[in-house]
Amino acid sequence: MIFIWTLISIKIDATTKSNIQSISGNIINTKCKGIEFVTVRAYCCDSTMISSCISDSLGNFTIPIPNTEIKSPLHLEFTHLEYKRRILTFSCVPSYKINITMSLNNHLLNEVSVKGDWIRHKDGNLIIDVSQIPGSQKFQSDKLLRQLPGVTKSSDGGYKLNGRPVIFYINGVKQNVTDQSFDAFLSALPASVLSQIQLIEINNGKYPASSDNAVIELKTQKNVVDGCSHQISFSAGTFNHKLYSLSPSYFYMVKKGRWLFYNTMSFDDDNNYSLAEDSTHYEDGSAYTDKIKNGGMYPSIQYNAKLTYTLPNDNQIDLSAFIYDDFGHIHSDISSDSYAKEVNVAKEQKLYKTFENDDLWSGTLSYIIPERKKHFYGTLYYNAVYGGLRSDNDYIESVSNYKYQTSNLRMTGWMHTLVADLCSKYNNFRFEYGINEQCNWMHDNTDYYFLPDSKTSASRFYGRELLTSAYLSTYYDYSKHLTLAGSIRMENTDYKLNFKSENDKDHHNYTNYFPTLLGFFNYKNYNGTFGIVTGISRPKYTSMIPGERKVTEIFYTKGNPELEPSKNFSVIFNNTFFKYLYLKLRYSYFKNVSGEVFYNKDNILYQDYLNYANLENYNISLSLPFRLLKGKLYGQFMGYETYVKYKKFLNDYIPPADRHKAFWLQNYNFTMSYDITDRLNFNADADYSPNHDALYCYTYSSANIDANINYSFLKKKNLILYFDVRNMFDSNDSKQKKYFGNNFRYNVTHRNGPVFTLSVRLKLDKGQKVTEEYRDYTPDVSRIQKN
Repeated sequence: MIFIWTLISIKIDATTKSNIQSISGNIINTKCKGIEFVTVRAYCCDSTMISSCISDSLGNFTIPIPNTEIKSPLHLEFTHLEYKRRILTFSCVPSYKINITMSLNNHLLNEVSVKGDWIRHKDGNLIIDVSQIPGSQKFQSDKLLRQLPGVTKSSDGGYKLNGRPVIFYINGVKQNVTDQSFDAFLSALPASVLSQIQLIEINNGKYPASSDNAVIELKTQKNVVDGCSHQISFSAGTFNHKLYSLSPSYFYMVKKGRWLFYNTMSFDDDNNYSLAEDSTHYEDGSAYTDKIKNGGMYPSIQYNAKLTYTLPNDNQIDLSAFIYDDFGHIHSDISSDSYAKEVNVAKEQKLYKTFENDDLWSGTLSYIIPERKKHFYGTLYYNAVYGGLRSDNDYIESVSNYKYQTSNLRMTGWMHTLVADLCSKYNNFRFEYGINEQCNWMHDNTDYYFLPDSKTSASRFYGRELLTSAYLSTYYDYSKHLTLAGSIRMENTDYKLNFKSENDKDHHNYTNYFPTLLGFFNYKNYNGTFGIVTGISRPKYTSMIPGERKVTEIFYTKGNPELEPSKNFSVIFNNTFFKYLYLKLRYSYFKNVSGEVFYNKDNILYQDYLNYANLENYNISLSLPFRLLKGKLYGQFMGYETYVKYKKFLNDYIPPADRHKAFWLQNYNFTMSYDITDRLNFNADADYSPNHDALYCYTYSSANIDANINYSFLKKKNLILYFDVRNMFDSNDSKQKKYFGNNFRYNVTHRNGPVFTLSVRLKLDKGQKVTEEYRDYTPDVSRIQKN
């Protein structure tokens, strides 16, 4: 596959011609020194932006001007956080190199405010101009996201927006690999590739109503001149217990005429070391304790590629591919103790050896009508994907080294998706509409072999799902300051479940409608959004598969094929003051919520799933960016608090004894960056969660601090050395008590201590610098991912 893509890119480079002109020039300050990171934008006569670029370390720039977009007069705008804006007007594209002098902005030095030119509001969401974010050219995409209002990152690689888990889209297409693999992809992607980031808290009907998640959509650069760009990166990390990790990556892009080829390859070889303690305590004084030490390497490879052809009418045809494969050799040493009234009555030592292999193969063909056509635009695409989760397990008695059991687990599936997302404009009205047809198949085969007599226990499960959805959203600009919107989304689900090993079949078909009513206020120093939104949360397949799965000798998990979706509605009131102070208020009601439940049977603890309650919550979140020391010190403070109240318990669920039915959840985050010089930069991220005393669990407080320092070498600052420290303080391990009846389960995961990583990245450009829009299409596989 990689070889074929490379041959295609060579063919493109040899056979195509450019259909784009360009304007080149140099930007200096009043001291005749080149100005780096100046944003240059080109506008046609009707004020439509047609292209943009960033000046390099010497102040040089080249901005592409597509022939199809040239309408006299042509305006060039030059902006920089520290300099006064300049605009030049041309009657035609100049053939000579232009020189621009910019003077300092005397009004920049406000120590208590943030310049808001890099943020604007649209339909209640934040739109970020990446080129205007301070220091964005030095970041990889994962670092850049942590600079955005309300965005935080968890230790497992996932992201949150104002406390809500994030689903990522790239140019309108949902990304459905695991949090860890997508974070690895972001760390290999230069931030300079991105042109715009949208922070979307409100679903207007376009996005699936399948969860209460927020959305972050990444959009990439477009309208570039011919050339190629490379980035080579290598990271090496070390932490306690003499363990290490390696992460090389390579980014390559080539543009020639109407053709563009892009690909990125990355490899991660990370240690799977962890130390955990799980204990179950019963009201009669008995207890079971497992001390688990995990180890082994977990290497993975990832490859993305896209081939784009731009038609003469500026529409595009894309062919894209995504490949992910990991293969871990994992081992777990488990020491089990049984207690009766605090007296140790039994002790066992087990060793579990596991080989895991998860993969995802995806290909997409798409047709894109660009948004700048204004009156009618959108995307149509077809995607096919195959993926699987596989593991081979050996269960061994540590003392005698006797293998007494093996197991093989295989979950594989196909998905086919056909999508059309379109938009039309007419006077003060804008209509967004689309349809999505998805067909999914999933097979789960599990075999347990009990030695030495080779007795076998098997589980066979098959699932088929047809998802049809359609939506229509209408926006009306009532006045300059007020926009009204309404939408309706229909989703039909038809699925069959066949538990072959038990001859148990199930078939369900249901249709849901999700209305939304919204209003948007837009003033100079205030933006507000109010309204009602609705949604649904569907259970994952992994929680619906019948049968038992062994975790340890005294702990099993089960699936519940009768789980039903949970519906929800929310009333929102989001506020933005002075372009940078964000205050979000939300009330939500959740019906038929599903989750984990625990019970004891024959001295074995089972974790099952159940639709167990209706609940409501009240959420408030605050984000306060800051910029100090003449713009060299910048960052943000974020916090959110949620009050949760259970209203009714369902399906004979009995809550744990003497537990709170109403409680608070909080989290606070602080990020900052300091440009010590124009080459040396320091970043830090602190996260704190207080104790959470919820209905079914008590979570102990935790704190974490990550820090990074980087230095740019060479004349063009294109060789960057990074030094990172994660989990800076080895304290406040992950601790949680889960309650059931008068009993509880106590879980502790010990931190690995500080992790030190040294990275080097080299950026090379041949000809003109190339950054271009790319698009990855992957269907919704989140419901068959591992927890």
